[in-house]
Amino acid sequence: MAPNQRQRQLFISKKELKKLNGRRFSKPEESSDIGLIYPCVDTAFKLLLSARFCSAIWSHITDCDETYNYWEPSHYLLYGNGQQTWEYSPQYALRSYMYLLIHMVPAKLYHYLLEPNPVLVFYFVRCLLSVGCALSEVYFYKNVCREFGIHIGRLTLVFLILSSGMYIASAAFLPSSFSMYLSTIATAAWYGRQYELAIFATALSALLGWPFAALLGLPIAIEMLLHKQEWSKL
Repeated sequence: MAPNQRQRQLFISKKELKKLNGRRFSKPEESSDIGLIYPCVDTAFKLLLSARFCSAIWSHITDCDETYNYWEPSHYLLYGNGQQTWEYSPQYALRSYMYLLIHMVPAKLYHYLLEPNPVLVFYFVRCLLSVGCALSEVYFYKNVCREFGIHIGRLTLVFLILSSGMYIASAAFLPSSFSMYLSTIATAAWYGRQYELAIFATALSALLGWPFAALLGLPIAIEMLLHKQEWSKL
């Protein structure tokens, strides 16, 4: 029996609804950023990087853990001597050297190639942290502009540059700062519907940085589950 007019309309409306949902939850189409992101990504990166380099050079160490749990063991890895806290002692082994090794590999290359004094190695590592922070922030700014508009994006950029918290945390040699970079990337990827990158950044943040940062991935997981539930109803 052929479908009547009402059944045809219902079938068409379901197909249209599926297309609309597909457009809504799919990744945004690649398009030019002209008129969509302003200031442009290059300008925003230069502004953020300038602010982060100022932090790397002039911001003092505000946390004793940064000195004794990260800079001292790093000095030991580079030069063979340095103080050891009880967390790194083989008797307790509460802290892993993995986080330190991620940063000390480029520092070791810099030390091996140019043989600078330890003060320059110190600032080299802080500048590397600043570059990583600026890259995560500009990626966040780009996706905020695409998701919420250029006016919200401009305010976000201003707050990132002038924030005292970002000034202190951006160049801090701490796992919490490392998690901050990756959580920023995860949130930006979430805004850009790049769920694979969001999950990867959240997992890396929790495994190599700060375990409690995994809680920041809950909104991403909930939204993905809701999307799956809506798709299953179609």
